[in-house]
Order: sequence, then C-alpha cells, then structure tokens
Amino acid sequence: MQLRETIEQLVATAPDGELQQVKESISRLVPSANSSLINSVVAQHLEKTGYANSEVVISEITKDPVSGKFVDYQSGFKYNLDFSSLEPVDREKYISEVDRPSYYEVLVELLAAYSHRHYPSSCKFDVLPTADAVHVLIISEIIEPDNFLSGSWKCLYTFRNQKVEAKLNADIHYYEDGNVRLHFEDKVSQSIRDESPEEMIDFIKSTEDQITLHIVKQFDDLNQNHFKHLRRLLPVTKSKVNWGKAIGNYKLGSNVANR
Repeated sequence: MQLRETIEQLVATAPDGELQQVKESISRLVPSANSSLINSVVAQHLEKTGYANSEVVISEITKDPVSGKFVDYQSGFKYNLDFSSLEPVDREKYISEVDRPSYYEVLVELLAAYSHRHYPSSCKFDVLPTADAVHVLIISEIIEPDNFLSGSWKCLYTFRNQKVEAKLNADIHYYEDGNVRLHFEDKVSQSIRDESPEEMIDFIKSTEDQITLHIVKQFDDLNQNHFKHLRRLLPVTKSKVNWGKAIGNYKLGSNVANR
C-alpha cells in the first residue's frame, strides 16, 4: 500500500506533457512486476484530471459505466486507452441511450470556432449529453520542451435547467534557469437566461476571460510584491558590486587581499 501511495503522489505532481517521463523514471526505480500497478495509477490520474491528444478526450465524465470504455460522443465511437502508449485501442461503435438535444450540432460548431479563436495551442473538446444535463469538456495543452515550457487549461461545464456549474483548472510549468509552476483551480456556479448554444458560448467566454484576468493579476502581484523581496538588494552606494578582479578596489576586498 505504501508503494502505491508513493507512486500516486509522484504521478499526481507530474506536470502536463511530462507524465511519460515521470512514468519511465518510476519504472526504473521499482521492480518490473509493478508495471501494472503503475499503469493503474496513471489511468486513475488521467481519468480524474482529464487528458487529450490529437485523437481522444478522456475523463471520468466520458467513461461509459457499462463497458468501462471511453466515449467520443461526436464520432459515435467508444474505445479503451492503452495507458502505456496513451493511444486508443479496441474501437467500436457507440449508440447512446440518451437523445442529443436539438441544438447539439450547432453547439459543436460554435465550440469549434471558439476554440480556434481563443486557444493558440492544441485544443480538444467534447459535448456529452446525459439524462438531465449537457456537459462541455475543453482541454487545451501547450507542450514545448525545447522552450522549457508546458501547460494546460482544462474546463468542465455542466448545463442543467438554465444553471451552469463550471470547474476550471490551469497548470503551468516553466523550467528554464529555474523551476516555476503555477497550479490554479476554481469553481463557478451561475444561472443563464436560456439554454441555447449562443448563450452557452457567451457564458464560457465570459467565465474564461474573468479567470484569465484573475491569473494575470496574480502574476502581477507576485512580480511586484513577493518576488521583489527575493531579489538581492543593492549596497548603500546603489551600484552593483563588480565581483571580478576589481573586487580589490573595495575596502572589504582590499582587506582580504592584503591578508
């Protein structure tokens, strides 16, 4: 049990785009007999936090409770995910027992246009109708190891009877000449005038704009207040110290040199 908890902690703290490297490092540290345990922890983590690549979008909300497979509602397929390669396998046709709302295709079209305008990196989304609600899942990632940068923006919107519940998660990792990571989570609950595709998109846009501005303000506060106190202060002379050969010109430096 202690081994599983340790693996869970390591996997849970892996930045986006770096999970495979973390998984490979764990595999080298633990006996090979535990490979199934590692895959199980990775599967549980990705379902909980959400994951997307060029082909799939997976989360707890996209998992079919009957077959245990993940459902792509737009294409009408369900599949398993190979958690060693993170690629879909065992595809088969999926027929939902819940009818799509009449505005489903319009909402998908508007979401495609919205994601193209507002997400500069790769973005995947899915619209999932259930018996009493419509869920919109958006996952956008930027993975640039050459620029020492990775990050993700994950949102789940649940529209139910002109009420919306939103869960938003941003995770940014920047590690050039240092190691800085921002992890942000927030929840929003609000009513909308009507459950139309246009109203849904307006709510998503206004919510994400507000969250973005809030994060930017947090960055400004860190830079102007918290990070400022971590910097080395200038000496009384208000000039930088020359730490090269000219150090002997300073009183303290000359004293050390003469000794």
